Amino acid sequence: MVVAIQNHNDYICGPNLIPQRKVEGKWVTIKTNSPNPLNPAEKQYDEFDIKESLDNKKGTYRFRVDVERYDKNGNHVETVGTFTHPEKNF
Repeated sequence: MVVAIQNHNDYICGPNLIPQRKVEGKWVTIKTNSPNPLNPAEKQYDEFDIKESLDNKKGTYRFRVDVERYDKNGNHVETVGTFTHPEKNF
């Protein structure tokens, strides 16, 4: 799964991708994440390999995305928002 990310702010900010799997109708957070601090106007692609990252378990997955703000030294300052990426079946 590949997610395109870009920082449209004038400060260091970026998404922290947190994979979740649907289990018995509820979203369960998988104990891994992928923070992506980006400089202003920076664009990247973040990729999760289901086989390697998520133990190759078939199911329905999505990302909970916490948008994080960082200071100039790369230290977390605050979470400025949260949203979910559309779910996918594997």
